[in-house]
Order: sequence, then structure tokens, then C-alpha cells
Amino acid sequence: MSSKKKCGPNIVILNIVKELANKHEMEIFFLDESDDDVFECVNVKSTQIKKASDLKEHLKRFDIIHSSGIRPDALVVLCKVIYRVKCKIITTIHNYVFQDLYYSYGLVKSLIGGLLWCSIWLFFDKLVILSKNADNYYWFLPSAKKNIIYNGIDDNDCLQNKKCNYRKEFNIPDDGILAGSCANLTKRKGIDLVIQTLTKEHKIYYIVAGNGIEKHNLINLVKARKLHERVYFIDFLDEPESFMSQLDVFLMPSRSEGFGLTVLESTKLGIPVITSNIPIFMELFDQMCLTFDIKNPSTLIDVITYAKKNRLHLSQKFHAIFQDRFTSSKMATKYENVYNNLFREVL
Repeated sequence: MSSKKKCGPNIVILNIVKELANKHEMEIFFLDESDDDVFECVNVKSTQIKKASDLKEHLKRFDIIHSSGIRPDALVVLCKVIYRVKCKIITTIHNYVFQDLYYSYGLVKSLIGGLLWCSIWLFFDKLVILSKNADNYYWFLPSAKKNIIYNGIDDNDCLQNKKCNYRKEFNIPDDGILAGSCANLTKRKGIDLVIQTLTKEHKIYYIVAGNGIEKHNLINLVKARKLHERVYFIDFLDEPESFMSQLDVFLMPSRSEGFGLTVLESTKLGIPVITSNIPIFMELFDQMCLTFDIKNPSTLIDVITYAKKNRLHLSQKFHAIFQDRFTSSKMATKYENVYNNLFREVL
């Protein structure tokens, strides 16, 4: 992986490691140092890789290498093709690559980068896709290599003590509806759609947790709409569970999304979730979330109000579906099946 910092793809890997480390020999390889280490809670050896030749020697000791991210993917393929390392290689495709790169880098760079990344994937023995929708999106990748596995998270209660009372911090009245989002603030995340929908007449208060290249633009949008008493920004949270647990409703207004782990995290905590009606969410969370029309964002207000009035019923219903579909144990079992099938090919 690129680093051991806390992010969606690394949380997925962490949950796989938690579930399978007691059954298989595992080691974590990473490229860059980071301020935080999402893997510090597991007793698994980790090694920093500084050049391809270092990785080549390590890979000789393993039957299967599972990479995540464009740089790790490229490095693993380099070792496989040039150094003729015999282990099987697998990667998880966490995003819709052209859409993802477009919202961050623009059209030209997204096309060049997307084509390069897709070309790298062709060299892998197995590819894990996160949804049927993504499987259709990547129609050009070999069907025999693709496996659909939904992400999952640990369903154990891990709620920390509240470090901040956000209603008190921002003077939000008891009858106000507290909505929130937690995201890397890019155009793709759709936070601007929520801000453009809110008015001072609504008793809806919105807290956005996160940093990113769009944060300054979002702050300016709040100022332009005179919503400084309705919309608030806080920095990225290493442990967002305390923040999420204080919300009346969690919002996921993305224009594009690979999966959406924060949907699972909020649902686990009993917080109703509202997502945009993009295809990936309609497939994954059709019965587990409420939705609003991304082409008509004004519908969001009524959905938020409904979620607040029916919070108890919705949270119980959604949590039951979460436990049935999206736990880390269910996800890890499916990954283990893929690993076992690859291991038989090594023998």
C-alpha cells in the first residue's frame, strides 16, 4: 500500500488482516511514512519498501501479494513482469478510475492516468471489484479475473468517549436537526449540493468534517449564501465515530463513489443515512439508506425531515441489513476464498 495512514482502502485491508492474520502468515508492505498508523492495533509485521529491488526479495517469500493503489499496483506488476517473481498477484479496485481522477485532476490527466492504471490491472491474476455496477463499468477487464466482493467493517462496538459536544460547541438548538458528513473534500463528494440546498429558514444544521482541495471553495459558498449560522467545518477526524454518533442524520451526497465506508460506519452506530441516488448507492444500499435526487437536490430537505421523524425505526431497520450484508467477517471470508483459489494455482 502507499502508506499506513487512515483512509477507506486501508481500513478495508485492516479488516481483512484482523480477520485472517490468525489463520495465515501475513505481512504489510508500505511505501511512504505517515503521521498516523491505522495498523497499529494489529500484531502483524510491517516493512517499508524504498525501491523495487527491495520488494523483489520480499515477494519471493510469499505465495500471494495483494496490492492497493496505483503506485503499489505498478510496483507489484514491475516485480512480476521484470523480475519474474512467481507469486500470484491480486488488487482491489476501490474507485471508478476515470471519474475519480477527473474530479481531482481534470479531463486530460484523468484519461492518461486512467488508461495507465487500467493497463496495469491487466497483468494481475485476480481483480476484486466492489459492486456489480463497478463490474459493468470495467467491462473491458477480463471477466475471468474479476471477483465482486462488497466491503465490510468490524461490527463490534468501538465507540469512544465523546471528546466534543457539537450541539453545545456550535449553539445548535434542541429542536434543530443536526446533519453531518465526513469526507475528503473534493468536488466528487458533492458537499456543495447540500450547502446550495440549505436556507436559514430550515431548522437544519450541517457539520462537515474533513479537509481537501475543495474546502476553501465550500467555505466561500457558505459565506455567499450567508449560512455561517447553519453550516460549520471541522478538521479531519482520526476517530469519526464520536462525531457521527451525535448526528440526527448522516449525509453522503457524492457525485461518484467507489463504495462509501462511512455509510456503514454511521449505520453501525444507529444513525440514519441519506445518500445521493447514484447507481452504486442504489445497488449497495437500496434498502439500507434513504436517497435524494442528485439532479434535483432540493428534495434533500424533505428527506432529512423524514429521517429525523422516523429515526428510531429507520436505524433499527438499516442496522439489521448492515449486519446481514456488510460485516468484516463476511468480507474476509470471500477474500479468503479468492486467496485459496489462487494458492491452488501456485502449488
